[in-house]
Amino acid sequence: MLERNRRQAKFAVIAAFLAVLFIAGIVNAQVSNDNLFKDMRWRNIGPANMSGRVTDVEAVNDDFRIVYVGAASGGVWKSENAGNTWRPIFDNYGAASIGDLAIAPSNPDIVW
Repeated sequence: MLERNRRQAKFAVIAAFLAVLFIAGIVNAQVSNDNLFKDMRWRNIGPANMSGRVTDVEAVNDDFRIVYVGAASGGVWKSENAGNTWRPIFDNYGAASIGDLAIAPSNPDIVW
């Protein structure tokens, strides 16, 4: 009986030691990860250039809520609430591919 208690006590000590090593490894790994990512900077992920159906996005410098989007199929869309809703502003013209948009600095209602 005494031998059995000694084995159980030895097993408990070894299990506790391994648990401490495991927890220390997790804490150490977290510290290492912080150092690993400290020089990383936020950036956009995905294509470097827009492609597909949207060809350009422009916003008014003085009012971020006004945004224009040009579409490859010839549409130009305007949002006046930071992109929550959109309305077409190029429907009365013949379809032509839109490659780039520019907003006149003097008047945000003038779009080239």
